[in-house]
Amino acid sequence: MPVTIPPGTETVLLHNRVAGPRPFPGLESAPEFRLHPTTPEESTEIAREAAIAGVQRIIVAGGDGTLRDVARGIVGTQTAVAILPAGTANDYAASAGIPKEAGQAWELARNGVATRVDVAKVNGDLISINMGGIGFDAEVVRRYHQGAAWQRKLPARLRYHLSIFGTFAKFKGVRARLDLDGEVIEIDRLMLLAFGSARQYGDGMVIAPDARLSDGLLNAVWATELSAGELAGLLPKLTAAGHVGHPKVTMRTFHSLRIETDPPAAFHIEGDLQGHAPIEIKVLPAALNVVAGSNAVL
Repeated sequence: MPVTIPPGTETVLLHNRVAGPRPFPGLESAPEFRLHPTTPEESTEIAREAAIAGVQRIIVAGGDGTLRDVARGIVGTQTAVAILPAGTANDYAASAGIPKEAGQAWELARNGVATRVDVAKVNGDLISINMGGIGFDAEVVRRYHQGAAWQRKLPARLRYHLSIFGTFAKFKGVRARLDLDGEVIEIDRLMLLAFGSARQYGDGMVIAPDARLSDGLLNAVWATELSAGELAGLLPKLTAAGHVGHPKVTMRTFHSLRIETDPPAAFHIEGDLQGHAPIEIKVLPAALNVVAGSNAVL
């Protein structure tokens, strides 16, 4: 959509009205110039035009997906993004130290200091600000979005749980070949692999507890040869990083990673399906200006 930003505008409020389960306090009375994108492409275009217009700060009221779409438009610019955690899952906000209390989140968004953080470039033209994945988690996402008509009428959380149960029953893993900074790793049965710059995904699963947003590196965590029972026992432990040290879990940092699978497996970025393997992932160091809190994992 055409975007007209008044001359001299320093701050833009971008509100994704369909991002979260409930309105974020203070949005309707906020004095900032406000825009309401309805598609990911609109979010990216608004951000791009804001940067061209010299906007200093874009306050994003939404979740990880909206934040990613905005980041795609301002990567490599001086325009900063500030976060109001108004999505269904706000995993990047947790890594960025964004307060959960609305008043504190507003104060940080308006007056906090921005810092440069890393992002991941995926398959040439995609951006990930938080985490992506291939394997079990991507299959859950695929089942969630491609379920039968009767399933799509169910509440979101119930649909999600049904997708998990269906994936447990059907997904047995895939053969994979990883090229991690030139090191080739062959895997007979890859169950899941998560990648990105942040610590957590999936609404609170701390998959990469040692991740830092500004260390110039990305993180890869993968699990192999797990039975359905082992996987079922491992997943609940992720909220407290209980997978660390598990003999079938590997954790690495990298600058570039290529993933090939047989058969070609679906992958997601910030919980949105983006395609199928092969995947090329590269770090873009200090590519994004983010307003982070005092508890950010920088």
